[in-house]
Amino acid sequence: MTQSQSGEHAKKDKYKNWSIHPAPMIDAMIDLQKQVLEYAAELNQVWTTRAQSESKLATDLAGKLASARSIPEAASAWQECMQQQMQLNAEDARQLLDQNRRIMQVGAELFSNGGASLTT
Repeated sequence: MTQSQSGEHAKKDKYKNWSIHPAPMIDAMIDLQKQVLEYAAELNQVWTTRAQSESKLATDLAGKLASARSIPEAASAWQECMQQQMQLNAEDARQLLDQNRRIMQVGAELFSNGGASLTT
């Protein structure tokens, strides 16, 4: 046996001893996919609700501006709307950070489970 043939034989023996079981990896991937789909549905609901809040805010402002009888009254309605808009934006930022944290957790779980699954 030549040196290159013995090297190839050693590689085959090395990989032969690795026990990679696809069933746990497949189960983990199915579970991960289920989590991602549930999370996507949750995000859809959150952002749909946010869009409805934005629409209501704009509609309310339009009604207040239409019924305003003076410039100070219109300015007050505008200021109130902008305060509510800033509150919505702050909530959006908080939700975005939370969503990014959750995405990072799922990614970390995927890589940590995937790496452990491949070596055991």
